[in-house]
Amino acid sequence: MLRRKKLDTTAQVMVYRLDNSGKFEIVGELDNYSSIAWGEAQKGCYQFEIWAPVMKKNQELLQMDNIIHVKGRPQAGVIKIKDCEIDDSGIGKYHVKGLTLECLLGNRILMGLYLKQDKPANIIYDLVDANCVNPIDVKRKIPFLELDKVETQEASVLYQKTGGSVYDSVETLSAINDLGYCVDFDARNKKLLFGVYRGTDRTIGNSSSPVVLSTTLENLLDSKYYQNRQNETNVAFVQGEGKDEERKSKLVGEISSSGFERKELYVDARDLQSEYTDSETNEQKKLTESEYLDLLNQRGNDKILETREVEQFESKVKTLGKAQFVFNEDYFLGDKITVIDERQGLAISTTITQVEEVFGESYSLSLTFGFDNLSLSKKLRQL
Repeated sequence: MLRRKKLDTTAQVMVYRLDNSGKFEIVGELDNYSSIAWGEAQKGCYQFEIWAPVMKKNQELLQMDNIIHVKGRPQAGVIKIKDCEIDDSGIGKYHVKGLTLECLLGNRILMGLYLKQDKPANIIYDLVDANCVNPIDVKRKIPFLELDKVETQEASVLYQKTGGSVYDSVETLSAINDLGYCVDFDARNKKLLFGVYRGTDRTIGNSSSPVVLSTTLENLLDSKYYQNRQNETNVAFVQGEGKDEERKSKLVGEISSSGFERKELYVDARDLQSEYTDSETNEQKKLTESEYLDLLNQRGNDKILETREVEQFESKVKTLGKAQFVFNEDYFLGDKITVIDERQGLAISTTITQVEEVFGESYSLSLTFGFDNLSLSKKLRQL
């Protein structure tokens, strides 16, 4: 993955055009804008926004499907929506929205049945490679996309999936195994680099050099805390192949919970099959009973994860003057740090899941901790 550099409070915004013919070219520099909200997410794509005056140069730059890149940042985004308003005095304003390049994984589906036992990171790389980088059908290849493998440490899992988008599978596997992933924009070498990574635990009690953001240290500015448990479940009854009483089933999750604490979910997993055709040898094979139950367990945990409690903490971070901890120097996206907000009575150890920078008349840096469970389709609808 591209090295994260110290953040600059100014933005040089370049616009590129990529196409199927092999063109990877600069369209120009967007140097006349009112404001830009730019960021990246630990998992999945991030929504960016641009406000700019209506003028001939901006009209040429802010075309649909053009690629926006803030120099010095590892990621780029593709324009998805453009709104233009002109008032009665003839002054016009563009409002552009888009998603970072991880959204490209949503353009490919899993073809047929996928089954593999390996480290989650290796499975993710394999899914992206087979459907986006080196697919059998070359028309499915995403131009300029390459794998940028980084070794991660986690236990091996058995994963089976039929259909659905590559994005959703990667999102699920990374969330369950506490991994981050990204598509970095390497303009110099004309590459899009897909990588998987694991953040560092920098919390109090788990690090010799912990990172603490707090109102007492005055490095935590305005904040917002959000919690939602209306869709939460913690026990899943998963049913797989078979008919009636012979259907194979598995109870997954916090199965010892009871009373008000127990929140159950039914999962129909009949798409998971014990008999399958090996894609490499074309031989018919069959999973053992234990292997099949592992698949049901995995599916149940996937569905429980989709309904987990939504808990987010957002805060602007001090960037001017002397700061005890500097983002992209002392801590990074995907790291777990300690956050203390005495005003809200919060003291949490949590993962940095999003970072947003706003450029314009002034500069601000905001961090988000926790997850909102937004799939790619929901993010597109939000746009």
